[in-house]
Amino acid sequence: MNTLANTYYIKALDQYPYDLTEFLEAINYALSYDENDSDANCLMGRFNMEHLYNFEQAKYYFEKSLSNDINHIQTYYYFIRWAIDVNDFDFAKRLINFAATIKGICQATLLHRRGTIAEKKGNFKKAIKLYNRAISTTIFNSDTDFFKSEKARVKSKIAKK
Repeated sequence: MNTLANTYYIKALDQYPYDLTEFLEAINYALSYDENDSDANCLMGRFNMEHLYNFEQAKYYFEKSLSNDINHIQTYYYFIRWAIDVNDFDFAKRLINFAATIKGICQATLLHRRGTIAEKKGNFKKAIKLYNRAISTTIFNSDTDFFKSEKARVKSKIAKK
């Protein structure tokens, strides 16, 4: 990997999402030094998805990231979220199924993403079950707290029915 690309990627990551002007300058430098850098392409995909709401451009960057490193864990987390956001649940499930085979990927996060799909489809009981599995699978307190809050939010939807 190009060390200048790495340096600018780290600068971009440090600025994201707090100083988008500095972020854009650094990420563009990173990509100019190595247009195939999976980390930089993933981060640019996030920017397009989370700030510009340019979902087609985000997809382009996520695909480019994975075409250069099929096992790039961070890209799967965000590409799955992208697929859920655009309601392409079949694609999201395929991504989850493949990602589950990658060493080092957080299975609890994948369970959470499955729960999000169930929730968006209106299957709240299934979502709660998946969030419970995510809670029992994770080893991080911050994830446990987040999954519990997701579960509570879904339970409130059931109570409103």
